[in-house]
Amino acid sequence: MSIDRTSKVPLYQQLKDIIEKKIESGEIKPGDKLPSESELITQYGISRQVVRQTMAELASEGRIYREQGKGSFCLSTQSKESKRIRIIAVIIVSITEGIYPQTIRGIEDVAQQHSYGVVLSHSDNDFEKEALYLRNYIKNRIDGLIIDLSSDIPPYPNLKYLQEMENRNIPFVMIDKHLEGPNYNYVHLDDENGLYLATKYLINLGHRRIAHLGSKETKIGDNRRRGYQRALLESGIPYDEKLVPSKNRNLPLEEWISEVVDKFQSSKKGMPTAITCYNDHFAMRVMRKVKERGLKIPEDISIIGFDDDYLAKELDPPLTTVLHPSYEMGKKAAEILIDKIEGKESRPQQITFPARLVKRASCKRIR
Repeated sequence: MSIDRTSKVPLYQQLKDIIEKKIESGEIKPGDKLPSESELITQYGISRQVVRQTMAELASEGRIYREQGKGSFCLSTQSKESKRIRIIAVIIVSITEGIYPQTIRGIEDVAQQHSYGVVLSHSDNDFEKEALYLRNYIKNRIDGLIIDLSSDIPPYPNLKYLQEMENRNIPFVMIDKHLEGPNYNYVHLDDENGLYLATKYLINLGHRRIAHLGSKETKIGDNRRRGYQRALLESGIPYDEKLVPSKNRNLPLEEWISEVVDKFQSSKKGMPTAITCYNDHFAMRVMRKVKERGLKIPEDISIIGFDDDYLAKELDPPLTTVLHPSYEMGKKAAEILIDKIEGKESRPQQITFPARLVKRASCKRIR
């Protein structure tokens, strides 16, 4: 272990991390005398001020004690890591909506089994709010992080904080929205195949004029649109841009869906016979809007969502949707993270969950 002068991590923090790792690995045992200031200065090529700042923090945190005229010693009590509960931080888009409560439950169940604490934060897809949480968690030295990014479309504005976590050896796992990279850990769903299955199902029911209401806010939206497009291509159905509107951040969802439904109705070809949606929240609002315009589901139009929100089966009619295994994904993300924290797995873990269609009463066979 050495000091990296190219790193953005302060020199005193790097030295502190080195000493703490030696204590936790047993290389420095309780009661052992630590190297003197002069020895540390010579060994790591750092200033006396850096060494003194490091020792002051270690002493204040109960890792070492100092005896006047003798030096610094490792405390003979249990290490800080073994005395305190290890903490996993979770930054997620929402704590209460959609797939997220089950994701959180999966994380918490695994954390509890391993005696870890969980700190929850919701970003509301707000980059600045997410940055604030990341800075706080880095400063307070959490043991690991599970994060559903505010956006996975490059350039990701908070990348520097993930890089700082890597530099500080704080493991993190991305869930759902994630950045691509050989060294990243992430758990996600096969979104492209999910929309492929949904669109193929409608085609097999006889539908040819099928719309897709997507999102430009994430790569997940791009992947789902590709699945829709692939199903059309396989079946020889032309891809029509007018049937594939995508929402961006600037327009409220309710207002955007009203505009989309109005455009469909006023077009020369009229309403599509079926609509696939980016998620169940889109689908629920589409169902309400088409009903307001006097259309019946599925008699006049078939609708498919995505995620299998807990409300999907309670709608009238119950919504056909693509299952998002949010609980299982939360569990897997927590298992990967704890293995990383405890040093049981060093290789990057990148897990893709398969998609599955849940068929209910919102779709109808047509000629």
